[in-house]
Amino acid sequence: MVQNATNKANNGKNIADEMIHGYEELNSSIVKTIDLIKDVENASKEQLAGIEQINNSVSELDQQTQSNASIANNTQQIALETDSIAKLVVTNANEKEFIGKNDVKAKNVSNNDHSLPISQKRAISEPLH
Repeated sequence: MVQNATNKANNGKNIADEMIHGYEELNSSIVKTIDLIKDVENASKEQLAGIEQINNSVSELDQQTQSNASIANNTQQIALETDSIAKLVVTNANEKEFIGKNDVKAKNVSNNDHSLPISQKRAISEPLH
């Protein structure tokens, strides 16, 4: 009976040792899982910071694009007004009589000159009457 009790006690001790070993492995796995979760958390924070930087850059780019479009519109309006004034000056000059009027010629600019907008090329190449 003592032998049987000793065997059962040893068997219980072995089971308890196996359970302790199992809990140690479980605890180790839990620590590894916590470390993985922390890594994912850090990576998520880095991605969030990157996305915020991208959003800020896109917003700044949008503002700059809108500003450029406004400047382009203003520039076009100024060019149209300048063209209108130039045509008015030419018309007024054509209506006047002065010495050497018939000798005045418009500057000949080739249409291949890419430094001037088309409206300016047209105004320059139109002969004075």
